[in-house]
Amino acid sequence: MASRRLKSQWLKNLWNFWIYGVFFVGIGAYAGVMVWITDKYVNHRYRNLRTLILTWFDKLHAGNELVYKLVMTVLFLIIILKGVSVIAAYAGKLTTKQTVLGRSIMRQAAPRETLEELVKEIDSDMADDSKELGISLRVGAKWLLADEAMRLSRIREISWETQDGTHILTLQDEQRNTMVVNYDREDWLKEAVEYLQNKLPGVQTACPAD
Repeated sequence: MASRRLKSQWLKNLWNFWIYGVFFVGIGAYAGVMVWITDKYVNHRYRNLRTLILTWFDKLHAGNELVYKLVMTVLFLIIILKGVSVIAAYAGKLTTKQTVLGRSIMRQAAPRETLEELVKEIDSDMADDSKELGISLRVGAKWLLADEAMRLSRIREISWETQDGTHILTLQDEQRNTMVVNYDREDWLKEAVEYLQNKLPGVQTACPAD
């Protein structure tokens, strides 16, 4: 359960870092340089790319090569900057501990507890006797698990609302850490709220009217 979600988030972060970050920066830099040192890409055609944009670029190149190269350089620079922004966003998320789930688990950790120990504990808790609430949340005897995780014993407030068609369940622990679960269906949200209210009768609740 938790181990699979943790690995999935980690692989997604790696994919975004290398493909959308490093790869885009490399391609943008290479293509930007090639625009200035060779014309071999100018007249090259792929059947599926014969569009109005390419026709315009050909005309621009034929009329003023310098302007063409400057325009293309700006476009490739935009690609590079996009890649750099992705690298910056994911550079600190390349280990399992730095994933969304990993960080949320470690916020619940007691001194000297490790991520590996807690993931095993959550997996065992989910496997023993857990309840699935919609497709987003699973509740065990000790833990809640979605894209994040939270110990049941630490929950101090349950709130919920609907924004732009998304039904949002928010849980807050004793240190004011929050765990947000999004539902596509209102009945799933209501089921989750009712279940948690019955399971945690002493926890404060805040409905939209509050």
